[in-house]
Amino acid sequence: MLAKILKSYEFFLVFNKEVFYNKFSYLWTLVIPGFFLVINTWGIGSSFTYSEFRDVMFFYWSFIILMTAANGIGVGILDMRDNNYLKTYKYISGSKTPILLGRIESQCFFLLVNIIFFTLVSGFVFNQPTGSLLLTGAFVSVLVAIPVFLLLLIVTTLPFESNSVAQVLILFIIMLANLTSFNSDFQLMTDYIQVFNPAVVIGNSATVLHDFFLGNSNSMFIISVVPLILYSLIGMLAYYRLDIISKKGR
Repeated sequence: MLAKILKSYEFFLVFNKEVFYNKFSYLWTLVIPGFFLVINTWGIGSSFTYSEFRDVMFFYWSFIILMTAANGIGVGILDMRDNNYLKTYKYISGSKTPILLGRIESQCFFLLVNIIFFTLVSGFVFNQPTGSLLLTGAFVSVLVAIPVFLLLLIVTTLPFESNSVAQVLILFIIMLANLTSFNSDFQLMTDYIQVFNPAVVIGNSATVLHDFFLGNSNSMFIISVVPLILYSLIGMLAYYRLDIISKKGR
């Protein structure tokens, strides 16, 4: 296992160069969230309370995490498979595990940088403190993002080319991000369904972590942890079903 972890670090370095030099990655994780943040808060940003600013940050963190998972994990691994890189990497490392570990590690690091930058700039623009948010964002980038990344491994089991999946997946992520209304009293059937919406889970988990760091209790702990465990289990199953053979031309 130690050998696989050491090999994953080598892939981490390789994938870091890929993701940080890919300008298109920043479109979905910084440019588009920043654009909609400005549009949606135009004229009201100066009257933000801290709790309102916090909730807005958590919403955009959800979008950033889901887009990172979609492009970096789901579509990214499909693209590696289609171009036979996945097959080559497995031949070099002897296993899929170091490749996926390195991919997840690099996406977590990329995500952390994006969340810190986005939060710092937003805090400066709206004149809000960001200390506890940055601490929360660091933990969210690992503890919450990894189960979501594992969930998106299910995309890599699809027998389709990455180009066919990318647009549909992005539209699906946008739909999830817009369906984030949730009532913790579970008065409607949709509330039970929304518990497993990744965008809702990320927001709830960020709230729980943020309250924990501030010394406050939060009743959403269970409904945040259970979906994350489920995501991880789904991801592990998807890992075993991941095919390294390219689907191009089939």
